[in-house]
Amino acid sequence: MDSSEWGVVADWFAAIGTVGALVATLIVILRDQRSRKRELVDQVVTELSGNYNRQSGHDISINVANYSPMALLSVYLIGPDLDARVRLKDAEEDWSEAMLYIQAVPDPLREIEHKSGFHVLQPGNSARQEIYQKHYSDLTDFYIELLDGRGRRWVRGALSREYVSARKARKVVKHARDNAT
Repeated sequence: MDSSEWGVVADWFAAIGTVGALVATLIVILRDQRSRKRELVDQVVTELSGNYNRQSGHDISINVANYSPMALLSVYLIGPDLDARVRLKDAEEDWSEAMLYIQAVPDPLREIEHKSGFHVLQPGNSARQEIYQKHYSDLTDFYIELLDGRGRRWVRGALSREYVSARKARKVVKHARDNAT
């Protein structure tokens, strides 16, 4: 190989390095932008717990605390409705898709204001919702849907607290709304 061929190879390496640097910079910028968008909703603490007893059933509790400087417009608990699934199966109806889609901030009288069809959770306030199911539900199958004060919708795992992708969030919410009992 003569030096003119090596010059071409060096140019290729330089070009690939430049493109790689641009891609890496774009990824960093996009991640930073996403984390800034999540900054407010990350200050919302949600806790899901359950207590199962064969005689009394499954008590599921969701606690929501808003530590962000902006109000939450709504918080929903999304998960399988096993009671409805058993009831519908016994009635020989389509039962496999029954879902819970429950407003997790239910109390418009105390610290929560009811505005424009939303149950608003003001900054610094918290709310608790109790749900009773006769049948045991695996809490890892539940999601929390949050609508922040800027109108952005977020869906995260109820136990993992990890955000799901926008595509999966749309699918989960649509499925829950279409099959809510």
